[in-house]
Amino acid sequence: MSYAIKCRVVGTKSWSFLSSRGSNRLRIHAIRFATAEKAHGFIDRNSEENPAWEWKVVDLTTGRTIRATNGGSDAGER
Repeated sequence: MSYAIKCRVVGTKSWSFLSSRGSNRLRIHAIRFATAEKAHGFIDRNSEENPAWEWKVVDLTTGRTIRATNGGSDAGER
């Protein structure tokens, strides 16, 4: 499986994939992670420096959002 991070500015409607050059709406340009835990770790390390952004991890196979289970950036959110 492959995972990617989607991000958006707080208050905006559309999500974009995190890419090597910022963000991009196209999935093909997304930075890919081998596991959801690695993607959540990346978010946890960088979210404090970017408080104006919202983040989520997406499974690129199914398109579903993956929730953090153990204290990740979106643990407990619905």
